[in-house]
Amino acid sequence: MIGRQLVARLSSRLRRAAPRILFVGHFQRDGGSSNALLGYARAAGRRGIDLRVSSLVPLHPEVERAVPVADPEWRADYLVFVFEDWQYLSPPALEQLQRSTPRSRRLVIDQDGKYSPPTSAGADSNHRSDDEWRSWKGLFERLSDVILQPTLAAPQPGVESFLYFAAPPRIASCGTNRSFDVVYVGNNWYRWQDLVWFGQGIAPIRDRLGRIAVCGKWWDDETERDHPEQTWSDPRLLKRLGIELLPAVAFGDVVETMSRGRLNPQFVRPVLNELALVTPRMFEAFAADTVPVFPPHLRHVDRLYGQAIEPLVLPERPAAAVLQMLERHSEYAALAKEIAGKLEREHSYDARLSQLLGFFG
Repeated sequence: MIGRQLVARLSSRLRRAAPRILFVGHFQRDGGSSNALLGYARAAGRRGIDLRVSSLVPLHPEVERAVPVADPEWRADYLVFVFEDWQYLSPPALEQLQRSTPRSRRLVIDQDGKYSPPTSAGADSNHRSDDEWRSWKGLFERLSDVILQPTLAAPQPGVESFLYFAAPPRIASCGTNRSFDVVYVGNNWYRWQDLVWFGQGIAPIRDRLGRIAVCGKWWDDETERDHPEQTWSDPRLLKRLGIELLPAVAFGDVVETMSRGRLNPQFVRPVLNELALVTPRMFEAFAADTVPVFPPHLRHVDRLYGQAIEPLVLPERPAAAVLQMLERHSEYAALAKEIAGKLEREHSYDARLSQLLGFFG
């Protein structure tokens, strides 16, 4: 009897010793960050770590069903604030989260380079003004001393590099479910020029290709209300280029949807390219049964993948290269699989979670 009581007490202590982590962010149905949240939640579950997402910020119902949700009174050991392009915290939520967990146990994930000084790439920029930059800096510095960016470049002063996104498990071959020669999965946020470059670049061989599709929001002439420039498109041009428009994909279905295409172009927002920030698709595309291909102006992909990526980087005029990739698809698929294996070994969500916990000391 005494032995059973001792085992019970030890088990209880071990359960209490496992860290409790609260992710706070604007996690939506078709957001890349929601897929990352799911990856962290699954990795935490495998390790017996209690990871939840905060209910103080509105969540999409599909996120609520996929990831454990913490009620407002739940107390975490560590807080992870995830930011993209919106300061989503209401003043009451901000105050409550600051009171709930000591500053030394809070950190900020800055996905879009908002802590960095104003930086532009063509019409795209991380800030519209110096005042906006100061607003973001002030918010991050109020929340934590640890500010992390998923950058492959030397980080800005006050920032540490942490890639944040990771490689989900690879899926098996989709076989007969492959519907397209080319499919792009992602929303239009300053990605219009990349899609037009690709579509016009393959126009000379379009009659030799099968179906081509883009899955996402703001490709159909309906712009985001507060950001018309960022989300502008011309669906009539896409129709002339033979590109089909399909609805946005839920975060948990991204990898499977990419597998419906033999090739998957990877388009990155210009300012993220300028800041050498990684995106979730840079990992997720290789988890799919497809061949990811990259435009020549993505300057930092070799820092992530190494020299092995060179055959998957398209030339400025991509028609002949795309045709070759489709005609010799098995060779390029083998190369993609080799890169995927390396990503899975070195950049899994289990590894990322360990790295994340290391920033708390």
